Amino acid sequence: MKTNRIVSYVIILTSAICILVSLQVKTNSASHFLRQVLIPKNGQILRAMFTPQDNIRQTIINLIKSEKKAIKVAAFYFTDQAIAEALMNSKKISIEIITDHKHVAACPHTKIYELYKAGIPIHVFENMNKYGIFHHKFLFFKENIDDKTILLTGSFNLTSMAQDQNQENVIITDNPDITSSYLNQFNELKKKSQPLERFIKKHRIK
Repeated sequence: MKTNRIVSYVIILTSAICILVSLQVKTNSASHFLRQVLIPKNGQILRAMFTPQDNIRQTIINLIKSEKKAIKVAAFYFTDQAIAEALMNSKKISIEIITDHKHVAACPHTKIYELYKAGIPIHVFENMNKYGIFHHKFLFFKENIDDKTILLTGSFNLTSMAQDQNQENVIITDNPDITSSYLNQFNELKKKSQPLERFIKKHRIK
């Protein structure tokens, strides 16, 4: 009986170690990828990328995997499954998303509801002008590779077309003036937005 119990403990401990090693390998792999892409110049990250020749999607996914504290996402459109899955798998960090009300109400391919069901807070920006849209596309990473605060912004929507078919661009930087400005803007936009659950109730979305 004692032998069986010991064997069970060993199996559980081995499984736990394997999971931890797997997570560490994934993190190291993401960091390795980012170090090949985000090469600092004069100690600062400043990189321009363009689709389809540069893999912006994979860069975003690896930034998500490398994040230690918090991610803020402002996205007009969000239909990319791989990026959504990367966010949903990031269980130990704070994530918030602000998106456009027309996207939430009308896009059949949106990943917003999937992200919401996974427990990620979603805020919906409802423009006072009926023709206006929430056209932002940026991701703020609080503590990322080498503990840097990083911002990614440009024309790139979080969609498969943006990577595979469109001509898009982003700039990635750790400049503190820029990163703090975008964080402040995110917080201001959040104040003017409403939680997804309230938006659903208000507009009777099923």
